[in-house]
Amino acid sequence: MSEAKTSRRPVIERYRPQEIEKKWQARWDADGIYHTDLSAKRKRYFLTMLPYTSGDLHVGHWYAMAPSDAAARYHRMRGHEVFFPIGFDAFGLPAENAAIKQGIHPHKWTYENIERMRGQLRTMGAMFDWNSEVRTCDPEYYRWNQWFFLKFFEKGLAYRAMAPVNWCPKDQTVLANEQVLPNGTCERCGTPVIHRDLEQWFLKTTAYAEELLDFSKMEWPQQVTTMQRNWIGRSEGIEVAFGLEAPGVKENEIRVFTTRPDTIFGVTFMVLAPEHPLVPEITTSERTAEVEAYIEQARKQTEIERLSTDRQKTGVFTGAYCRNLLSGRDGRARTRRARLRVREQTRAAGSGRHRPSRVVRSRVGAGTCRARDDGELRAVRRPAERRGKKGDSRIRRGEGMGQTDSKLSLAGLPDLSPALLGHAHPNGPLPH
Repeated sequence: MSEAKTSRRPVIERYRPQEIEKKWQARWDADGIYHTDLSAKRKRYFLTMLPYTSGDLHVGHWYAMAPSDAAARYHRMRGHEVFFPIGFDAFGLPAENAAIKQGIHPHKWTYENIERMRGQLRTMGAMFDWNSEVRTCDPEYYRWNQWFFLKFFEKGLAYRAMAPVNWCPKDQTVLANEQVLPNGTCERCGTPVIHRDLEQWFLKTTAYAEELLDFSKMEWPQQVTTMQRNWIGRSEGIEVAFGLEAPGVKENEIRVFTTRPDTIFGVTFMVLAPEHPLVPEITTSERTAEVEAYIEQARKQTEIERLSTDRQKTGVFTGAYCRNLLSGRDGRARTRRARLRVREQTRAAGSGRHRPSRVVRSRVGAGTCRARDDGELRAVRRPAERRGKKGDSRIRRGEGMGQTDSKLSLAGLPDLSPALLGHAHPNGPLPH
């Protein structure tokens, strides 16, 4: 036979990941190629989401970690020392509830899950620096959380306030908006979620709104920076005080932040969020049943449902009135009364952003100025009134994020400078 006929094709060895990857991952670990020298001059820091210790990894974890790993490897191959730590987000009520369900101690349940998930993560072959593994349930880790909190508190950046939360009655825990299914139930147990007011700690990120909005040194996609701007929600405007007419109530005014000072003169109604602390105080006896039923119905709806602009405007009258101090005529302090209503489309703030004078939001409407106000006027059958002339006022200038801006334009308004109360501030007015 000829040589061509007798020669055999080369044997291609089959790729066996269980053998090959295990071999090289052990070699990488022994050589410590992913251990970081933090004293290096050319260095990069990468961080991916720390997995929650639910017990097993799934493809969603790798879906989130693979892009970070690919980018980290790219910079390492270009000569950078890349610090890429890993760890486990293993603290909070979900861990406790899961342990109760399993009938074991939370410490045992959590650390057994960490051990199993650590092994699963290692099989991925990502360039994590395992010498820098963190576990958020370790006292050595969360003592630094406590240290940071004390520093925030000392600087006046940590404070307590009432705010509504998504509450699961079965798990007895707070849920993020993402953990509430479209049908209004808890994603873990299927129990209908309710809105509940809780006093909780807040960090005053509003004090850093300007810095947070500076993206000049970041190479972020435009859609990401747009999302960040919307989340921060900084807006410029003024805060106006309306006189409160409610017998037996200590409060004598309600302050409202608005970005449209030109509409204040024609205000004919004010709406409060169902969670507003004044609602049960100002509601008259003949209106109590209707208001309470409306609030209960609003608490069963998701935030997306409540804030939808496509829904028909609803609301109930509390029986109380406030005085529009800016609607006088001919320079005299003749004021106009405005109805106080409760409306589900007005949402209490505080779980991400918060308003200058109080955590819970109130809003006014003037009609003829914005479509949402006209819709409210049609719902309550109130006539729209146009802006009046100069009158007595209590008004102050500020911003929705609690910042101040001396360039805020009040063009078209009468001279209100003698009545300025001070700058808007999350915890109340600052002294003059």
